[in-house]
Amino acid sequence: MISDVYTGDDVLHWLGTPEATRYARTLVARPRFPAADAVADDVLQTARLNVWTRMRNGPLVVDNPAAYGTTVLRQTANRIAQGRLATDDLPPDDDLGDDRNQVPGASSGDPTATEVVDGDRPSALDELDSLRVVVECTPVRHPWVTSAMLSLVILWAYPDVRLDGVPAPRAGARPDQALLWPALWFAGQRLHFPEDRDDTQTRNRKNQARSRMQRQVSSSYEAAVMRFRNERGSDRG
Repeated sequence: MISDVYTGDDVLHWLGTPEATRYARTLVARPRFPAADAVADDVLQTARLNVWTRMRNGPLVVDNPAAYGTTVLRQTANRIAQGRLATDDLPPDDDLGDDRNQVPGASSGDPTATEVVDGDRPSALDELDSLRVVVECTPVRHPWVTSAMLSLVILWAYPDVRLDGVPAPRAGARPDQALLWPALWFAGQRLHFPEDRDDTQTRNRKNQARSRMQRQVSSSYEAAVMRFRNERGSDRG
């Protein structure tokens, strides 16, 4: 009998299930994570991007999406516990090629990414993690705003990550606006993206709601960046 074969898309689907969320919360419900609730979302977001990074090197085939996903989550949580933002937290039997242990490259779109992520500085990942902590501590009205901001941090830091299957604005959008689409998508706000079957009224309603959400994320992210810069300046001064 031939066993079922699953792909990276099946792993990504599992990482978006309540089961994955519960497992991530279990992983961080330990003394090493003082802010466990906030870190759980970060573990999930980073794990998803790790899988996407693996998929860009070629087809990812697994026997059990849940088993593979739990391994990714566990390794991601372990790396974050050690103070490193994980970019290669995949099961060790996978061949990640040149992506393994790479320091993220700077993005030209966001000055914060350029300042924080510099491969020539050994403290690059430490500062990126510090920015993540500031984002997590930024007060917001809704939890999904924090989740979207954490996605922005990772997306700015790793501009080469392929986002196949994720909604994107029309060509010509500013880099910061373009990244708000996948950030909201990763944060679970997927009902606010138009679908082919939507009529004009539904499409307009979704676009208006998403624009309001983008402004919330953008303003909160800018506040977090300003706070990060001020704190970094104080530490160096």
